[in-house]
Amino acid sequence: MPDIFFLPILNAFIIIAIGYVIYRTIGFDQKRISDLLIYVTGPCLIFTSLYTQKFVLADFFALAFAAIVIVLNCGLAMKLLLMSQKIKSNGMMLPAMFMNSGYLGFPVTLFALGEVGLAMAVIFDAVESMIHFTIGIFLVQDASKRKRERAAQILMIPLIYAVVLGIGLNLMHFQAADIVIQPLKLIGSITIPLALIALGARLGELKVFSWKIPALALFVRFVLGFAIGFAFVQLFNITGLVRAVILLLSVMPPAVNSFVLNQKFGKHEDSEAAASAVFIGTLLSFIVIGAVLAIL
Repeated sequence: MPDIFFLPILNAFIIIAIGYVIYRTIGFDQKRISDLLIYVTGPCLIFTSLYTQKFVLADFFALAFAAIVIVLNCGLAMKLLLMSQKIKSNGMMLPAMFMNSGYLGFPVTLFALGEVGLAMAVIFDAVESMIHFTIGIFLVQDASKRKRERAAQILMIPLIYAVVLGIGLNLMHFQAADIVIQPLKLIGSITIPLALIALGARLGELKVFSWKIPALALFVRFVLGFAIGFAFVQLFNITGLVRAVILLLSVMPPAVNSFVLNQKFGKHEDSEAAASAVFIGTLLSFIVIGAVLAIL
């Protein structure tokens, strides 16, 4: 039945709606929640998933390479589109390049593909997020800042260390004590519902400021993102659950952090356009993701 295909995304959107209502009624400090996700619960989820998951190296490289190919090619396509329209805006490359493979991708993958699918989504998101918090920051940061200062801000993101440590200890077959891993897993389990609530609150703040440039970004994010993902799995003959995860994450809407980074480091007009892309894209994703789940 068609409603079955929409069930995973419906589950996620119900929690997003709850977050929206909570924020609009009693309110909460979004910055504190974001910091908690970025610096505590998110790294714990990523570390424990990468450390405990017994993944096949071929699958790991397929997911990592897919993330790199989709992100960079979407960025290149958006850059060419902006140049064709004579628009100078590195900031608007971000919502086209970077998908919400974490806050929205994790719960949808978990509901649709189970725990193993979630572990694969974590690998994809970890690589995508590392590009986001390195190349993404460099794209929007003021070029006048010294390279050392810009690099220092990137190195403060704990996600990078969670990825390296999780993969490194896994490959070395290091046996950490349960008294260390179990509390970290418990903290990490908070990430998915908390991230969806935070996303709902963020949507309660975002507004549609413009249409033209966000429409270009959404065309790249949804249409070209899926086309690139499909070409990738076909070219490398990727099948099974890995194929499903790559195709599903390739059509996730623009990442909320594409707005956050523009707001923090970029131009005001870029942050407004990115906010529009995130807001519209998240609403459209209900249909887009449901359609892809039906295909899968």
